[in-house]
Amino acid sequence: MTSSGARPTLVLVLAVAVLFGCGVILLLERSLTRILLGVVLLGNGVNLLILLGGRPGG
Repeated sequence: MTSSGARPTLVLVLAVAVLFGCGVILLLERSLTRILLGVVLLGNGVNLLILLGGRPGG
């Protein structure tokens, strides 16, 4: 069983995974708009990953 403190971390990890996955998929498209959206999603995923890495452990 997970503690209540681990659930937000799991949600954030899943959000990072979704952002990275969608960003990579969009980067592989040929449309310039989708490529730009992919870069934005990857950037948001990296920022969220940095914030997640800076959290105090528990």
